[in-house]
Amino acid sequence: PRLLAEVCLKLDPPNYADAKTALTVYLGSPPRLPPPVLAGLKLTLARVYAALNEPRNAKAWLDQLGAAAPPDVQAAAKVQLAQM
Repeated sequence: PRLLAEVCLKLDPPNYADAKTALTVYLGSPPRLPPPVLAGLKLTLARVYAALNEPRNAKAWLDQLGAAAPPDVQAAAKVQLAQM
């Protein structure tokens, strides 16, 4: 599902609905990647929700980013939150 989401987001125009489904399924399954990578995927999912005009869901994913998130992901999340 993770790779499917990446492909959906690279389409022109991006297929946000399918990307949202794929990322939600992937992040809802047992983690297979290190926490910093998962944090980046959560940020991507939050951006997808924002693009779909679902700020409440976007904020919920951004709120899940913790100290394990790399500094660049934390900074991008703060920018995203400020824009909502």
